[in-house]
Order: sequence, then C-alpha cells, then structure tokens
Amino acid sequence: MTARQLLKQRVTGHAAKLLKTRRLRLYIMFALLFFLGYQYILFWQGGLDWVGDVSAFVWAVLFLLLVVNDTFFVWFERADVTQRKERTLIKALKRYSLYYHIVKLIIKYGVVVSLFRPVLVEWGWTHASILSFFLSVLLIAWLHMWTQYQLKIRRSHWMSRVSVTIIALICLYAFLDGRPLAAVAFGSGFVALALYAGEGWMSRQPYLDREIDLAEALHDSFFQKIKKGHFHD
Repeated sequence: MTARQLLKQRVTGHAAKLLKTRRLRLYIMFALLFFLGYQYILFWQGGLDWVGDVSAFVWAVLFLLLVVNDTFFVWFERADVTQRKERTLIKALKRYSLYYHIVKLIIKYGVVVSLFRPVLVEWGWTHASILSFFLSVLLIAWLHMWTQYQLKIRRSHWMSRVSVTIIALICLYAFLDGRPLAAVAFGSGFVALALYAGEGWMSRQPYLDREIDLAEALHDSFFQKIKKGHFHD
C-alpha cells in the first residue's frame, strides 16, 4: 500500500468516526444553519442594516473562534516507523498531510470569506481588498494551526500557546480594522515564530515519538467514546 492510499484510508476512517461521535450535534446544527441562512438572505436584501455596524473587534473574535478550531494531524502510527527503516513512508505521509490541511483550509476560509463578503461590501471594500483579506486570513489560520501543533509537539509552556492565539487575534483585528502597518508588523513576527517552531519537521524529525503519541491519543479518544455509548453525541 502506497503512502497516498494509506493516508486516504485513514482520513476516511477518521471522518467516519467523527460523524459517529457528532451525529446529534449535526442534527441540531442543521436547524441553526437553516435559520442563519434565512437571516443571511435578509441581510443581502437590506433587512439587517445593523450587521454592518458591528465592531471590527467582534468580527475578529468570531474569526478567531474558527481559527482556534483548526487542528493539525499527521496520520501515521507506530507500525509505520518499523515498516521502513529509511522512513520514506513517514516523510511521504507528512508531506501528504501538509497538502491535505492546506486544501482543507483553502476550502473552509474560501466559504467563510465568501459568506462574510456582504459585510465587507457594506464597509466599502473593493474586490481586491476582499481577496487580500482572504489570503491574509488563510495565512493567519495556517500559521496558527501549524505553530500550535509544533508547540504541542515540543511540549512548550502553555503561555507560549496562549501568546500565539493572542497574536492571531491582533492580526485579524488589524486586517479588519484597516491598519496595514500594524498588520505587517504583527504578521512578520508571526511568520518568524512559525518558522522557528517548524524547523526540521520534514528532515531531522526530532519529535517523531511525540507525534505518534498524539496520533494514538486521538485514536483512543474515539474508541473510548464508542465504548461508553457516546457515538450518537
């Protein structure tokens, strides 16, 4: 079995288990999304003028909630390490995991920014500004997810992880509030932090055992929920 086939098998298995553990929540969210969709149509028709007056900080917090929910995960297990001594399979799985998460983030925030577009139009943003905002949010989301994963692998102090989230909030607010100088300053520092946290991930693999432990912990959490009868929750 190739690395691509192995990744596809584990991703589909993960999605199936996730659906089982959150099925009831999906039923509740369907009614909520139906209501929000109706409100969204009203806003497009000019029936909710107050939405355009919401503070940029509030929108930044809402975007931050989406960013915080992004988690990076590498689909390999302890048996994968013993199968290939040269670890070519591990490198391939990591590379495909990067591609998978990048595509997932592009789709997710493409939809989110598209839905948020009427608010930006209400603020007088041009199409170029909206596209730039989408790329900025995509970069912030990726760097936050990537850095948090690396800090967790390195078992860094919780203050480091909180600081990364605070920086992400400041960056989002700077972009929404139209302060390019502040956005560039905070964004540059965020990129530097991400480069430091991700050093040597694909080559030296200094935290391979910890990555395996995280993978096994996620697998065990699904099985525990199923054993306790929470697969409908």
